[in-house]
Amino acid sequence: MATRKLYNEDILALLGLANSKLWRIGYNLRDLRRLFHLMLPRERNLLKLVHLRGVSQRELAGLLGVCPRTVRRTLRKARNRLLDPVNLALIARWKRLEPAEQRLFHLHHLHGVSLPRLARLGLVPAPAGKGRPGGTATLSDLRTLDRRLTRRARRANRHRQGRQSEGSVGAAGAAASTG
Repeated sequence: MATRKLYNEDILALLGLANSKLWRIGYNLRDLRRLFHLMLPRERNLLKLVHLRGVSQRELAGLLGVCPRTVRRTLRKARNRLLDPVNLALIARWKRLEPAEQRLFHLHHLHGVSLPRLARLGLVPAPAGKGRPGGTATLSDLRTLDRRLTRRARRANRHRQGRQSEGSVGAAGAAASTG
């Protein structure tokens, strides 16, 4: 498939979102675009074919040699992964994550590689401060790192929702006092 640049409208169309809804959930398009490009190429290409090229799910299933249910399930999982609040919060903090946290997020949260498999293959470097420079993370390290990442993302989501509700209450109060 020839690649073409995805525009903002394309990304929103892939997910069935309006720009106002994206703003309402507290994320910007840059984060969604970055998350989209970190997805598995198969899922990314299926989303593009269905939503931008208009290929039906049944046609895709025939081309890939799988049943239509598999295509539907893959598309649903890809959309859910893109709109998962934990993933969106982590991608918004991407530059502040350690390299081990970035690798864990990318492989485990986006690509679905299990923690035991990541530990066995040694794909994630040991977290900073573990005293094993150049070593790989153990299963225990990965579980701790994953809990810490998820906790941070949920905390960021609660904080973001709190700020939004304060903003909407403040705007409603200001409108009521002027009226």
